[in-house]
Amino acid sequence: MEIWKTINDYEQYQISNFGNVKTIANEATRKERLLKPLNHPKGYFRVGLWLNGKVKFHFIHRLVAIYFIDNPENKQTINHINGDKFNNKSDNLEWNTYRENMNHSVINKLSSCGERNGRAKLTQLQAEEIKQSSLSQRKLAYIYSVSQTSIGRIKQGKGWK
Repeated sequence: MEIWKTINDYEQYQISNFGNVKTIANEATRKERLLKPLNHPKGYFRVGLWLNGKVKFHFIHRLVAIYFIDNPENKQTINHINGDKFNNKSDNLEWNTYRENMNHSVINKLSSCGERNGRAKLTQLQAEEIKQSSLSQRKLAYIYSVSQTSIGRIKQGKGWK
């Protein structure tokens, strides 16, 4: 069942637990109307809410989380549980720390880390070879055409974990 709550400071707008935003009927609008979400470059839906002649954009998932999901630990980040940034239903959202959100992204292969990163210069196999090699960092950097710092990070387990 879709539940609606009025957005604080924007009394003419309501947010639902399904991720819908609407204007409510009043003297200015005369009737209810669902707002069309705009796509942010990072792939999230947002809406523009007007107050005193100025528009402010709000991410829909953040509005849903604020109004429908308890946050007893006061976490700052919202995670889409199934990885679908367009599914802003309250049962698909949870409060997380930044680290928890990043870990979820890596575990569920939502982020482009390792070989999936378009800027990666090494493959997973090459990183494993570097970890096992007894050659100097300078020689490995030359062989694989990367910096000595990159080699050092791989050897220390800070890159290509």
